[in-house]
Amino acid sequence: MAVENSLYDKKSLRTVVGKTADFSELAKDCVAFANTRGGTIDIGIEDADTLPPEGQKIPDSLIPKIEKRIAETTINVNCSAEKIVAENGGEHIKLHVFYNKSTIAGTTDGKYYMRIGDSSKPVKADEFSFILTDRTSYVWESQKSHEKFSECDKEKTALFINDIKSSSRVSDFVKSKSDSELLEHYCLATEDGFLTNLGCLWIGNHFQRTNAWSAPKIQVIKYDEKGEKINKFMYDDDDLSPKQLVDAVWNDIPDWKEYYEIPNTLHRDRVWAYEYKVIRELLVNALVHRPYTMRGDIFIKLYPDRMEMANPGTLPLGITPENIFNSSFQRNEKFGKIFFDLNYMEKEGSGYHLLYQLLLLYGKPLPKVKEGSDSVTVTIMRKPINDAAYLFMKRIDDARKLSQSQTISLGLMSQSRAFTVEEVAKILEAKPSEAFRIIDEMHTSGIVTKYDDKDLYVLAGIEASKKKNVQEKVTEKVTEKVTEKVTEKVTENQKTILAEIEKNGFITALQLSQILQISLRKTKENISKLKEKGLIRRVGADKGGHWEIIKND
Repeated sequence: MAVENSLYDKKSLRTVVGKTADFSELAKDCVAFANTRGGTIDIGIEDADTLPPEGQKIPDSLIPKIEKRIAETTINVNCSAEKIVAENGGEHIKLHVFYNKSTIAGTTDGKYYMRIGDSSKPVKADEFSFILTDRTSYVWESQKSHEKFSECDKEKTALFINDIKSSSRVSDFVKSKSDSELLEHYCLATEDGFLTNLGCLWIGNHFQRTNAWSAPKIQVIKYDEKGEKINKFMYDDDDLSPKQLVDAVWNDIPDWKEYYEIPNTLHRDRVWAYEYKVIRELLVNALVHRPYTMRGDIFIKLYPDRMEMANPGTLPLGITPENIFNSSFQRNEKFGKIFFDLNYMEKEGSGYHLLYQLLLLYGKPLPKVKEGSDSVTVTIMRKPINDAAYLFMKRIDDARKLSQSQTISLGLMSQSRAFTVEEVAKILEAKPSEAFRIIDEMHTSGIVTKYDDKDLYVLAGIEASKKKNVQEKVTEKVTEKVTEKVTEKVTENQKTILAEIEKNGFITALQLSQILQISLRKTKENISKLKEKGLIRRVGADKGGHWEIIKND
């Protein structure tokens, strides 16, 4: 089933015919696609369907009418429409909207949009600078440099061609191209004998790569428990291609090879401090998604308990640390295409799915993403949350071989023990119906079980005696340090609120309301009482505000 996302949308035929026709809505989506990455809109297929209605016919006159109305209601939008006959005999219109690399698209009434996930979001006045910055970075990789192809690094060129022709992800048609055609296909060289900026990075010699001005450089710094630097690795001599750079960082740093042993029945399991695919995905993401129109090194900081990777530049417009899991937006499309074809990264939009899956499979916390004024930092923890989290996921995965979505859902459930459909939907950034489907599959398989008649699920391994007061049992150890300092009596709901705040680090009133399964008004009343007792405080303002424990240590 084709799912609406940053590259695809569906519209009812009523959008373009009859009294309900709404070409302004269609124009908005066309502008959003043109400003983002381009995309396809299937007109004549309802949101819940994958095919047009049987017997649906599209008059030939409707195709030019749609193209004409889009041209009349938009600026700088280039598109084409065609009639498609589906397998059930029904007809629909496939509208191709092309990415506008040089200018910003808008509607004729002066509105601008970007495609974020499955929605077309308006662009605010203060966000135009981000669009312009990204425009130049998109064009950068394919621009012709002043460097001649005849002077490129022949060894790196031969290695690149061999890697591409040996890849299982590259079609036979592409592999059959001549060497020069292959380099042009991947936008590394031009027909008139020059390297592109991207070509300088992949097959250029040392001087050509240096002249690329913003060739990526990486610094790996190790710290001790006191925060003192104890080791440093530098990759700043411009001798390595992007693939060689990734391989060198992985092979040279001894910390990647460290592991923990966790007792598992009669033997001990080896859990790596950092999985190869996790580090590779983060490194490749850092190289592919950074804007190459600005300078700046990639910093990898290794601490006793975590790794932090900081990449120059900000997140693309519309992408935030909160929605990055399901967001799909690539600054350097051709750069990413090479790494994907070489099996060094996942397809666009699924990189963080892989990170979540691998980390949770080994009982580790999710990656933390923080955006600064000129950089983005991702933090990965070394150790599992505890042995039990790892052993639970290991046992279930060995027995059932979970899907990626099940692994992610169950991994987070194993760390909280009790959960609702709404919480899973939020974790996966999915619709409640999709979250329910995932939970129902695990419920049918006996992995999770429902708690009474409430929309609350627990892991199937929790005994029936514990299900009666599951929230209290789940949080009793977490609340111990908090409640021992409480001199005034607190209710069970207030105790649960303290426990959830302590467990999560911070949480909103709405989230607490969902956990307690009481009204938001009652939840806020309990929060106010805890605040009056000096146990919690509010951090932040407006919708971004949340609550945290007041530490008295």
